[in-house]
Amino acid sequence: MTPIEIITIIYPSMATSENVDGYITLAENMTSRTFFGVNYSFAVALRACHMFYTATVRKGKSGYLSHESSGTLSRTYGGISGNTNDLLSSSYGSQLVDLINSGSQRGLITSIYIQNLFLTE
Repeated sequence: MTPIEIITIIYPSMATSENVDGYITLAENMTSRTFFGVNYSFAVALRACHMFYTATVRKGKSGYLSHESSGTLSRTYGGISGNTNDLLSSSYGSQLVDLINSGSQRGLITSIYIQNLFLTE
């Protein structure tokens, strides 16, 4: 499967964005084909989804949300660890970290696995 095919399954609203090709290109430039091997397209898709999510949903803010305010209302969140890995701030980035930690090529992820993981009956 190509990165756009994977994105269509795991993040449909991103797939229809006019910027999707740009995010895929950026992700390709940041992702090692040698390291990820057969999982390269999946890694590119996850990285692109993470970057899109961070830019659109999180409005460019990376890391964990620890404080937010609107007008006179303010809210602070506790229990935030010292982990500063930006990838852990989205489910897509967390999945990419898991893929990296699995050694990528050891845990061969197939397109059928991806489809089954994100599609519901």
